[in-house]
Amino acid sequence: MKIAALLSMTIAAFLFLTLSIHSESSNKESGFVTASTLYCRSGPGLKNKIIDKLKFGTPVILSKPNNSRPVTIAGKTDYWYKVDTSGCWIFGGFVLYSPHKYSAHLEREVISYNMVCGGNSCGSSFEAALINDFYAAPVYFEDYCIDEGDTPPLCKGLIIGRYRKDSSGIYFENPAFVIAYDASGKPHLGSHETFNNRPFYRNWNSNQKLYAHKDSSGKYYANKNYSKTKRETAKIKPSNPEPRDSPVGVYYTEVIMDIFQLKYLHFLNQ
Repeated sequence: MKIAALLSMTIAAFLFLTLSIHSESSNKESGFVTASTLYCRSGPGLKNKIIDKLKFGTPVILSKPNNSRPVTIAGKTDYWYKVDTSGCWIFGGFVLYSPHKYSAHLEREVISYNMVCGGNSCGSSFEAALINDFYAAPVYFEDYCIDEGDTPPLCKGLIIGRYRKDSSGIYFENPAFVIAYDASGKPHLGSHETFNNRPFYRNWNSNQKLYAHKDSSGKYYANKNYSKTKRETAKIKPSNPEPRDSPVGVYYTEVIMDIFQLKYLHFLNQ
């Protein structure tokens, strides 16, 4: 009887632990902060102390308590979530999130020989970070970030939106959230339409569809323009390359990595 009772208690404890682990993992959400600055507080509620400030585009993994209830703040109704890394709390109405399942980075490889250029055209990129079905990527708004009628001129920023992936490649939908930083570092939050009149900002559309390719080094992606030249061909350096104002090729490799290793955020800290 004692053995049977002990066995029954052991099984019950195991089932409780299994259900607890499953319940905890099923409550995990992940995504990107969509407010220019989102306060992370010591507890769920606006009266709690501010512990941290999360910038637009910050990747987060969130836990929602089982007994939590939705609240409405600034016209948005959502839950308070606990941030896994810091333990402080943020309001989910300013986060684009979904159940946590996947995170990756599109590592960019630029192949160029004797390239002569100026402004941001030399450094513009689409180093997109991917979390679940969302992307965040750096963009430029002005080629040289000089005053051409704006006060002050806009320099660089981030776009956040949804993407779709299939065997042909990755398609990035128009950004749902956009932030631009001026020369002083001040953020300007808006929509895709807010900034779409910026000629240099529209360059991001050249990467709106990245086409899937494969060579001896593995799978890679390129936009329509650079898909015309195979990656292996682009790597063959000419004996006497002529000056050019653009790379020979720009290619991307999808690298699955931990959400907190995503590399695009360095762009805003330069």
